[in-house]
Parts: sequence; C-alpha cells; structure tokens
Amino acid sequence: MAAVCYIVGAAPLDGRLPEPREGDLLIAADAGYTALQESGIVADLVIGDFDSLGAPPAHPNVIPHSPIKDDTDTVFAVKEAVKRGFEEFLLIGVCGERLDHTLGN
Repeated sequence: MAAVCYIVGAAPLDGRLPEPREGDLLIAADAGYTALQESGIVADLVIGDFDSLGAPPAHPNVIPHSPIKDDTDTVFAVKEAVKRGFEEFLLIGVCGERLDHTLGN
C-alpha cells in the first residue's frame, strides 16, 4: 500500500481523525493545526498564510505563505506533498462554512 498524505483543514473534524502509518505524511493547513492539537495529534508539517491562526505556530516544520495568493492553504499543502512524491491523499476538514475555500479545495 502506498504512503498517504493526510491534510487537515479548519472545518470541524466531527470525529474524522487521521490515522497515519509509518511513511505517511500529516499536514495541517493553517487552522487545521488547532483541530489536530485539540485531538492530541501532532502534524508532521504545518502550511498556510496563518490568517486563521494569527501567526505561524511554534512547530518545528512550518511553511508560511503570503496571504496574497490564488490557492487555498489546502491546495498549497497538496502541492507540497506532490513535490515530496505523494500521490494518495485523504483530505479531512477542508469543506465547511467558507464556500470560497470549499470550492477552491
């Protein structure tokens, strides 16, 4: 089974938690970091413009982006994972109250 990249967004997780295996990658997209923290799960990487968090989190692996952009933080996370060789994805919490983000994702 190929390695999977899990990307967690800011929408409510409603009990849908990632269960990464060895070799998988868990990325928090901006406020997805908070959603994971509240669930006691540590992300491998945090990506975003951090408009939702207010500032980049105190995490050893952060990739910040400018808030002036065409892609969502989730799309940036997918692009980063593709650069790292991932082809299988599970997106969690990426559709929610913001229609623009839901459509963009």
